[in-house]
Amino acid sequence: ALTGGEYFTVVGPSGFWRLHIIHSVVVADDGSYQIGFDPPLREDYAAGQSVNFQALGCTMKLSLDSIDDVWPTMEAPFRTSPSVRFVETDI
Repeated sequence: ALTGGEYFTVVGPSGFWRLHIIHSVVVADDGSYQIGFDPPLREDYAAGQSVNFQALGCTMKLSLDSIDDVWPTMEAPFRTSPSVRFVETDI
Protein backbone atom coordinates (compact mmCIF):
# COMPACT_ATOMS: atom_id res chain seq x y z
CA ALA A 1 0.00 0.00 0.00
CA LEU A 2 1.18 3.51 -0.80
CA THR A 3 1.77 5.73 2.23
CA GLY A 4 3.73 8.69 0.82
CA GLY A 5 7.48 9.08 0.46
CA GLU A 6 7.73 6.47 -2.31
CA TYR A 7 9.74 7.30 -5.42
CA PHE A 8 8.63 6.23 -8.89
CA THR A 9 9.84 6.60 -12.44
CA VAL A 10 7.69 7.16 -15.50
CA VAL A 11 8.94 7.12 -19.09
CA GLY A 12 7.25 9.69 -21.29
CA PRO A 13 6.60 9.90 -25.02
CA SER A 14 9.98 11.66 -25.40
CA GLY A 15 11.69 8.53 -24.05
CA PHE A 16 13.12 10.42 -21.06
CA TRP A 17 12.91 8.84 -17.62
CA ARG A 18 11.30 11.14 -15.02
CA LEU A 19 11.69 10.64 -11.27
CA HIS A 20 8.90 11.68 -8.88
CA ILE A 21 8.12 11.32 -5.16
CA ILE A 22 4.65 10.77 -3.69
CA HIS A 23 3.76 13.31 -1.00
CA SER A 24 0.10 12.53 -0.33
CA VAL A 25 -2.14 9.47 -0.63
CA VAL A 26 -5.94 9.19 -0.40
CA VAL A 27 -7.51 5.74 -0.65
CA ALA A 28 -11.06 5.72 -2.05
CA ASP A 29 -13.79 3.33 -0.90
CA ASP A 30 -13.35 1.31 -4.10
CA GLY A 31 -9.65 0.68 -3.31
CA SER A 32 -8.30 3.12 -5.88
CA TYR A 33 -5.64 5.68 -4.95
CA GLN A 34 -5.48 9.40 -5.49
CA ILE A 35 -1.89 10.56 -5.09
CA GLY A 36 -0.08 13.87 -5.03
CA PHE A 37 3.52 13.93 -6.20
CA ASP A 38 6.40 16.24 -7.03
CA PRO A 39 7.72 17.52 -9.32
CA PRO A 40 4.73 18.11 -11.63
CA LEU A 41 4.51 16.13 -14.87
CA ARG A 42 6.57 17.66 -17.68
CA GLU A 43 4.90 15.77 -20.53
CA ASP A 44 1.44 14.50 -21.50
CA TYR A 45 1.01 10.81 -20.74
CA ALA A 46 -1.54 8.36 -22.10
CA ALA A 47 -4.30 7.15 -19.79
CA GLY A 48 -3.17 3.99 -18.03
CA GLN A 49 0.53 4.88 -18.31
CA SER A 50 2.56 2.50 -16.16
CA VAL A 51 4.98 3.71 -13.51
CA ASN A 52 7.96 1.86 -12.06
CA PHE A 53 8.59 1.70 -8.31
CA GLN A 54 11.54 -0.74 -8.51
CA ALA A 55 13.91 0.44 -11.26
CA LEU A 56 14.19 4.14 -10.52
CA GLY A 57 15.89 6.49 -12.96
CA CYS A 58 16.06 9.98 -14.32
CA THR A 59 17.49 11.11 -17.67
CA MET A 60 20.08 13.80 -16.98
CA LYS A 61 22.59 15.86 -18.95
CA LEU A 62 25.73 17.73 -18.04
CA SER A 63 24.98 21.28 -16.92
CA LEU A 64 26.36 23.85 -19.35
CA ASP A 65 27.96 25.84 -16.55
CA SER A 66 29.73 22.67 -15.37
CA ILE A 67 31.64 21.93 -18.58
CA ASP A 68 34.64 24.10 -17.67
CA ASP A 69 34.88 22.32 -14.31
CA VAL A 70 34.99 18.88 -15.94
CA TRP A 71 38.05 19.75 -18.04
CA PRO A 72 39.87 22.28 -15.88
CA THR A 73 43.15 23.84 -16.93
CA MET A 74 45.95 21.58 -15.78
CA GLU A 75 48.98 23.13 -14.15
CA ALA A 76 51.90 21.65 -12.28
CA PRO A 77 51.79 19.59 -10.09
CA PHE A 78 48.98 18.22 -12.33
CA ARG A 79 46.32 17.71 -9.70
CA THR A 80 42.75 18.85 -9.96
CA SER A 81 39.41 18.36 -8.25
CA PRO A 82 36.70 18.68 -10.89
CA SER A 83 33.07 18.96 -9.91
CA VAL A 84 30.26 17.82 -12.15
CA ARG A 85 26.70 19.12 -12.06
CA PHE A 86 23.80 17.45 -13.84
CA VAL A 87 20.35 18.80 -14.71
CA GLU A 88 17.26 16.99 -15.92
CA THR A 89 16.96 16.77 -19.70
CA ASP A 90 14.75 19.19 -21.60
CA ILE A 91 11.78 17.98 -23.56
